[in-house]
Amino acid sequence: MVAAIPLLLWVVSQPLVGSVTLAAVVGLLVGGRRAYRLTRCFYDCQGFTFDLGGKAQITVTQIPIDEAN
Repeated sequence: MVAAIPLLLWVVSQPLVGSVTLAAVVGLLVGGRRAYRLTRCFYDCQGFTFDLGGKAQITVTQIPIDEAN
């Protein structure tokens, strides 16, 4: 809470830079969480599927080592 006060004062004094910084931090947090979940899913399920607007799906799977050519 103590660190939030100087940060809040900086954002109020520099609204454009503060908004861009806040958007970048939120984007990194959301992107990091999604990348972590995708990686964990890939190792648990050995694959994942992207849904492209309900019209198509792209599935990425991992070939087991004993079946590789």
